[in-house]
Amino acid sequence: MKSLLYICFTSIKNSIKDLKHNPGKLIYTIFMLAFFAFMIIASTKSPTKEARDITELHVIILALYSFSFVGILMSGLSSGASFYSMADVNIIFLSPISSKVILLYGLLKQMGTSLLMGFFLLFQYAWLNSAYNLSFKGLIAILIGFCISIICGQITAMVIYCFSSNNEKNRILIKAILLAIGAIVGAYIVLPVLSSSGNKLNALLSQANSSFLEFIPIIGWLKVFVVGLLSNNYLISIYGLLPTIFYILLFIFIINKINSDFYEDVLKATEVSFSAITAQKEGKGVDVSPTKVKLGKIGINKGNGASVFYYKHMLENRRAKSFILDMPSIIFIIITIIFAVSLKNEGLLPVFIFSTYMQIFSSCMGRWLKELTMPYVYMVPVSPFKKLIMIFGENIYKTCVEALVLYIPIALIIRPSILEVIACILARIGFGLLFMAANILTERFIGSVPNKGLIIFLYFIIIALICLPGIVIGVLLGSFLGISNPIAFALFSTFLWNVLASALITFLCRNILSYAELNNK
Repeated sequence: MKSLLYICFTSIKNSIKDLKHNPGKLIYTIFMLAFFAFMIIASTKSPTKEARDITELHVIILALYSFSFVGILMSGLSSGASFYSMADVNIIFLSPISSKVILLYGLLKQMGTSLLMGFFLLFQYAWLNSAYNLSFKGLIAILIGFCISIICGQITAMVIYCFSSNNEKNRILIKAILLAIGAIVGAYIVLPVLSSSGNKLNALLSQANSSFLEFIPIIGWLKVFVVGLLSNNYLISIYGLLPTIFYILLFIFIINKINSDFYEDVLKATEVSFSAITAQKEGKGVDVSPTKVKLGKIGINKGNGASVFYYKHMLENRRAKSFILDMPSIIFIIITIIFAVSLKNEGLLPVFIFSTYMQIFSSCMGRWLKELTMPYVYMVPVSPFKKLIMIFGENIYKTCVEALVLYIPIALIIRPSILEVIACILARIGFGLLFMAANILTERFIGSVPNKGLIIFLYFIIIALICLPGIVIGVLLGSFLGISNPIAFALFSTFLWNVLASALITFLCRNILSYAELNNK
C-alpha cells in the first residue's frame, strides 16, 4: 500500500513541478485560477435579486447526473471502462500487491480524475448564484455528487463489460434493459407534461422532482443526497448516501469475487482507452469499431473531385446511424431546451448566449476536424481551397439542421417574434462557420504547441477577438438608428460579420492543405 501511495503523491508532485518547466501550461493555470477567483468575488458583490424556483435547480442536478452516469454505462458496453493507465498495468499489475489494494488505488485515482472532469462546474457558479442564490458550499455539494456519479458509472461499466465483453447476446440484452429503463423514465416525465392543460413548466418540475425518480439507483440517490445538503437537511442526505455506498461496495465485491478474468478485462479496456488517448494526442480521430461487421453497400459512388469528401462524411454518418444529428449534438440540444424552459421568462437572448457557448464544444467534434489530419487528404489532386470547403460541407449542413431543430422548440417555449427566431437561426449558423474558421486559424499558427490546454485557451481568445467587433457594431448601429427590434438587428449584424470573417480566414488559410503541416502530436 505504501508503494501505491508513493506513486500517487509522486505523480501529483511531478505535475506541479512540470508547471515550472512548461511556461504555457503555467500561464494557462494562473489565468484559469485568476478568472475563477474574479468570478467568485464578482458574484459575492453583485446585488441580490429574487431567486428562481429552486426545484428547477433540482431538475438540472438530476439531468447532469443522468447524462454523466448513463453516458459512461453506454461506453462500457462497447469499449469498457478502466481506472488505470498503461503505466499502471505495466508496473502495478506485475507487482506482488493484493488485487483489492490495486482496486482501491484505482478508485482513489478515479476520484482525482473525476474532480478534474468536474472542474468546469465551478465556472457555472456565477449564473447559478444569480439565478438560484446558490452558495459556494452548495456548488461544492453538486461537484461532489457529480464525482460520485462518475465513479459509480465507471464501476458499473467495468462490471457490465466484464459480463458482456465475450458474449454479444449479453451485451444486446444489457443495452436493451438500459434503453427500456430510460424509455420508462422518459415517458413517466414527458407524458403527464404533454397531457397537462396548465403550466407546462410547473408540470415538468413536478414530474421530474417526484419521489418515484428518487428510487432510481445512483441518479435518484445522488439527487436526494445533494438536495439534502443544499437544504441543510442532513438526514435526507444520509438516505441518499447510504444506498450509494452500499452500491459501490456491492459492485466492488462482484468485481473481486465473481469475475475471475478481472485483470484480462481491465487490460483490454485500458488498451482501448490508451489507444484513443494516444490518437487524440497525435491529432487522429478514433471511432469505436464493432466486433462483428456486416458487409453492406461499399464505395461512395457519389461526388467528383473535392466533393467526394462531403459524400464520404455523409456516408460515414449513415453507417454510424447518425442520419441527421450525432449524439453529442442531440445532448447539447436537449440541455439547451431544458435551459430555455428554466429561463422562459428571461427572453431569447440568454438562451442564445448559452446555446452559442454549447455550440463551441459541438463544433469541435465533427468529422471535418478528423479529416484534416488524414495523410491522403494531401494526395488528392484537387485545389487545396476546394478540398477545405468540401471538408467543411458536412459540418455546415449539420450546423444548419441543428439551428432549425434547436430554435423551433425554443420558439414554441419562449414565443418570441418570428424575426427574432430567424435572426437566432442565422446567427447560430454564422457562429458555427466562425468556430470552424477559428479552429483552422489556431491550427495554422500555433499547431506546433504541444500543450492542448494552451491551444484551447488561445482558441477561446481568438474566437472572442474575431466575433467581438460584429457584436459591438450591431449593438451600436442598432442604437444609433433607433431600430424597433435591436436584438434581432444585432443578431443579423453578427451573422453577416461572422460569415465575412469566416470566409476571409478560410481564404487566407486556403493553402493549409498544400503541405502536411497540421500538428501531429
